[in-house]
Amino acid sequence: MTFYPDLSEYVYLPSRVRMWNVGWLESGHPFVQGELEGEVQDAILRLVARPQNMTRGYHNCHFCDVESPIRLDGGGGAVGLGAAEIHVTDPIGRVFAAPDMVAHYITAHRYLPPREFVEAVDWGIAVQYERRNGRASEQSFLIQAMTGVHEVAARIEEVVRAHESSPDAPKLPHWFLSQLEDENWEVRPEVYEKWRDRSIAPEARQRAARTVPWGRQDWVEEMAPGRRGWKWVGARVIDERTAALTVNVVEWPAPLTALLWLVSAAGGVVNEDLLL
Repeated sequence: MTFYPDLSEYVYLPSRVRMWNVGWLESGHPFVQGELEGEVQDAILRLVARPQNMTRGYHNCHFCDVESPIRLDGGGGAVGLGAAEIHVTDPIGRVFAAPDMVAHYITAHRYLPPREFVEAVDWGIAVQYERRNGRASEQSFLIQAMTGVHEVAARIEEVVRAHESSPDAPKLPHWFLSQLEDENWEVRPEVYEKWRDRSIAPEARQRAARTVPWGRQDWVEEMAPGRRGWKWVGARVIDERTAALTVNVVEWPAPLTALLWLVSAAGGVVNEDLLL
């Protein structure tokens, strides 16, 4: 396996979002050892059962002679390690990428991941608890812009604030109005009907919302405080390509359709992996 220092920038595979390395260990490179709380270990094992960036073949462990693929129970049965990654997001939207072998390094070799990664896993545990119990929580997710991320974040903030100042008849900026379609839905009626059908799963409605040609009235209605299930906190630029949008989710699942379309209209790309 290729060695990358903890918290260095991820470059192993092409990625639409900026990520940071954790747990890319190799013989000849010492690593921090220690004890990790059982709840955090269990959460990492659950992540192993939902792999990201799967590749062919398996990597061996360079610190022991256990035959590859090494198998661990991820909560849904034994999972073979060494051919995938896990991705973990922290409250401000940073993404950490670790080989799934990190679970073995932790349990068999006492590898202690950096504090930032552990705190991100802890935060994910809290978010999942709040979602299961219908409690409000603050949620951040990343958006990407190849150029002008400050402008993209400012545009999103401008539209959300305009809507909040007058939800029934917001004075939306011209650049945003020009992105909205008229009320003729004959172009893709099947997509529009799926989006309008509030009896289907929120995830399916959100997928449909990525392609439906939004009209002004429908967008305003979907953003209505009593319907959307979240409150705007703010947009914050992280680096030259990335910004984090933060909302306070009042009730799960939160319908983010109108906000996600706004991101696209403003020139940003949502990292869908981070919509927890």
